[in-house]
Amino acid sequence: MNFRRALMLVGVMGGLAGCATSPEDRTANHEVAVPEAWEALGEGELAATEEGVATGWLVTFQDPVLESLVLEALVHNRDLQIAAARIEAARAGARVAGADLYPTLGANLGASRQKTNQFGGGVPIQPITFDNYNIGLSSTWELDVWGRVRDGRSAAIGELEATEADYEAARLSLAAQVARLWFDYIEIEAQLELAEERLQTFESNELLVQRQFERGLSSALDYRLIRSQTLSARSLLEQNRINRDIIVRTLETVLGRYPANQIETVEQLPTIEGAVPVGLPSRLLNRRPDIRSAERRLSAAEREVSATKKLRLPTFSLTATGGTASNELEDVVDPDFSVWSLAGNVTAPIFQGGRIQGQVDQREALYEQQIYRYENTLLTAFREVENALATEAYLRNQEQHLAGAAEESIRAEELAWDRYQRGLVGIITVIESQRRSFDAQTNLLTVSKARLQNRVDLHLALGGDFLDPLDSETTTAEVDADQISEPLVSNG
Repeated sequence: MNFRRALMLVGVMGGLAGCATSPEDRTANHEVAVPEAWEALGEGELAATEEGVATGWLVTFQDPVLESLVLEALVHNRDLQIAAARIEAARAGARVAGADLYPTLGANLGASRQKTNQFGGGVPIQPITFDNYNIGLSSTWELDVWGRVRDGRSAAIGELEATEADYEAARLSLAAQVARLWFDYIEIEAQLELAEERLQTFESNELLVQRQFERGLSSALDYRLIRSQTLSARSLLEQNRINRDIIVRTLETVLGRYPANQIETVEQLPTIEGAVPVGLPSRLLNRRPDIRSAERRLSAAEREVSATKKLRLPTFSLTATGGTASNELEDVVDPDFSVWSLAGNVTAPIFQGGRIQGQVDQREALYEQQIYRYENTLLTAFREVENALATEAYLRNQEQHLAGAAEESIRAEELAWDRYQRGLVGIITVIESQRRSFDAQTNLLTVSKARLQNRVDLHLALGGDFLDPLDSETTTAEVDADQISEPLVSNG
């Protein structure tokens, strides 16, 4: 089916429905064409298991150690803690943006002494000294007639919601990073074990060839070649040890631990339980936090444009003061000496040298950037899912082929060594068969790990497991109102 013919228009529908102060979505007219289903998932290509899909994507790997490591990272990872601190900063910014909706109230207490000179009519200069004491309250309030302040507060709340979505994206990304590093660790340990076994085999073969060489039954060339193979195996073993230490210390850092190279591993890579179910809807991307974040920032940018345009409109404000004032300190607390004032003010810009228009142009340009950033986020999300789905099938087939190749190469290695000992083939044949056997087993481990990591990438691209949110038994009443959001991606 032609991709473009299968495209359907995507609209963004609504911000966070549970938060009345969130900026309304303004992206319905900015659409990205997407397919109703995934192109890379061929019809009937990967069937769902009878037991259904997992309720949590980590369950796919049936690895309790991995789950415990992920939980540890979510508590102690420093980058995640930085992301959490950004939420607090954004929340404070939202409070600051909404403060102008309310009157300001201040208290004042003052005392002054003033000297003046009185003269005239031939009277000598008479100095006069005045004391003045006052205490009172003052309040100012800008009436948000046009909604400019409300727009600013709404934009700040949109940025807060985007920051919260960024935090959720960081949590998901961190879990995926831990899983990849864990699989890297298990694989490099298996590679180390394989390299050690190969080295022992090569050393045994070298010893046998050396004895034959010393008795004149093998040539110097055979001995040099087999010794070169042994030295190369030792070098590869040291390189694997370096890689193992780097992976372990990186994982420890991600977990928030000191990089002491002290994590224990398991014996073998886990197996993937279940296949990718057929018919995954594209609306699964609704839950991707990076898409929610991009949508929230787009809506916030629209509110910023609205607030900036309203700078052209008149501003209405009220000012009130009240208190007491007297020349005598003891009279300051006497209500008979009370004073007050109430004033209204209207100001409107007439000429600003193009400042306001420049601010509007700037905000509109930033809004346009957010439009393209949002659309690019959507396209990137679909690309990541399509790639992961396609790679799933390729790696599965590749693993099957390599498993067969590894088995055949091991048999060939055994035959080559047997024939060499009987003088039927040269040492080159033995070395080549051993190299192919080692490469096949090494590649099989690498591809098995790649399958696991690709499944991690698929869950990361989908924003979670394979469950359709519309099929979930969770009702709206069971979810916190601040966490409810309308679909960001629609299939028409």
